[in-house]
Amino acid sequence: MAPVIVNLARMLAEDKVAPSRMKLSRTSAQYKMVHGLGKTFSDRILSNTGKLPFSVNLDEATSRSDKKVLSILVSYYSPERKTVDVEHLGSFEIVKVTAAILENALEKFFTDNDIPWSNLVSMMMDSCAVMRGSKTGLETSVRHNHCPELLDIDGDSCHHIHNASKRFSSPFNGHLEQLFSDLHVDPKWASDQRAYLQEICEYMSIPGSTP
Repeated sequence: MAPVIVNLARMLAEDKVAPSRMKLSRTSAQYKMVHGLGKTFSDRILSNTGKLPFSVNLDEATSRSDKKVLSILVSYYSPERKTVDVEHLGSFEIVKVTAAILENALEKFFTDNDIPWSNLVSMMMDSCAVMRGSKTGLETSVRHNHCPELLDIDGDSCHHIHNASKRFSSPFNGHLEQLFSDLHVDPKWASDQRAYLQEICEYMSIPGSTP
């Protein structure tokens, strides 16, 4: 949109000479974002994590190019703005997801950016064995090797609910999940199934809404 906006400004301007020299190409805008504004934000965040206590939120995901990426969000209290800021600390590609590989990658990231482990207060992660295993998980290794005062704030509640539901449903060999899926899909897309459901609800004197 940048070239379009520039052309619009040229047409609307009363002074036709000054806007004729105005340029804003895609390359220029990207350069300013990455090496200007982006670098300013990054330097500020790294400076704050180097001198302030902070917490991190770690999660591994797959990028559009089908590569595994570990993303780190950082949370800290900013004395300047008097607010608790949650910002993107960094992301980097990882070949294989194991606790040892994640620990080495995190250690390298902290070392390269002069982030002291002593400032790390807590780590928020999902509840998988790689992240929060009691013997060889990432959190356990970080607490043992780098940050013995690390707080144990437990894992993500959504993953706890998922793990509990998965454990509860495992003896039913997938039939329970299929039942809930049918209850959701059939009344939504099949008018006859929806009519049967409403009729049953009328007999039972309960609301006949779509589940």
